[in-house]
Amino acid sequence: MKWKLLSMVTLLTIAQIKESSTRLVKNHDMLYMPSNLGDLKEVVVHIQRDIKTVGDSMSIKMQYLQSTANDIANVVGKSLENHMQLLDGQSKAMVSLINL
Repeated sequence: MKWKLLSMVTLLTIAQIKESSTRLVKNHDMLYMPSNLGDLKEVVVHIQRDIKTVGDSMSIKMQYLQSTANDIANVVGKSLENHMQLLDGQSKAMVSLINL
């Protein structure tokens, strides 16, 4: 379920980033062609909003990536612990065989 949610959020975030990036490019192009100061202010407001949207989307994606990295670290840690227990058991078995 978590992976499905992560995939949905990732797709949503990527879509938001693409949409906001497209608007940023449009607004950037408009910035060089304002007909008056009011238009320029409007373009700047749109650019600021789009930058915030992209930043928020990237922040959400980074939080999910961090969560996934933490999950992987936990699994690797448990696997290493199990491997060390296995090696310890094998070592004890070898000592027992030698003593026979």
